[in-house]
Amino acid sequence: MSLRSRLAGLAGIGLLAFASTLAGSTPAQAATGYERCPTGWICLFDRPDGEGTMKKFAIGSANLAEWGAEDFTRSLYNRTGAEVSLFTDRNYKGISYAIQPNDQLDDTPDFDISSLTVHNDHAVGYNQCPDTWVCLFDGPNATGNMYKFKIGSLDLRQWNADNKAVSMRNRSGKEVNLYEDYNYASWAYTYAGHDAVYNGYQLPSGTSSIKVG
Repeated sequence: MSLRSRLAGLAGIGLLAFASTLAGSTPAQAATGYERCPTGWICLFDRPDGEGTMKKFAIGSANLAEWGAEDFTRSLYNRTGAEVSLFTDRNYKGISYAIQPNDQLDDTPDFDISSLTVHNDHAVGYNQCPDTWVCLFDGPNATGNMYKFKIGSLDLRQWNADNKAVSMRNRSGKEVNLYEDYNYASWAYTYAGHDAVYNGYQLPSGTSSIKVG
């Protein structure tokens, strides 16, 4: 058989294999409804049964209007791994409703909420961090071990947390400063006092002391 014939035959086999692959493959289906809600979050939807626009929260919000989600909810799915409290007024005031882990509410036409908070019992991720504390995690996105502080520490070696902070949540209500040296000796990385999470490049390359307030 000539080289040209052999190449033509191989090309034909390749085309058949490619055609078979196309015929046997099924396009990936995009998640719909409640399936869009990722693990570790509570998701609010502006239509019944998990349809429509979705807003998701990992740590709650004192004012859902900031996220375009006030008086928005027609259905919801709690995938935080913790109980969630919903409130009819901003700043966790008004009538409250408790939503258990993995609960879904399918149609809530009169359910107007303006704030929500995620409780910490059996919580996962950033929701493990208790109110009024600063929590450092040695893994990304609040994975791994958690180290929590009320007033900070001059030397994180005392807590086996030196140079381990990869992610952080600040629930102290106070400004937090992280330092790459002990005794607050280096340049400070400053974080505001509002409830927020930080990950990866947002933290120093190594943290050896922390000051809260």
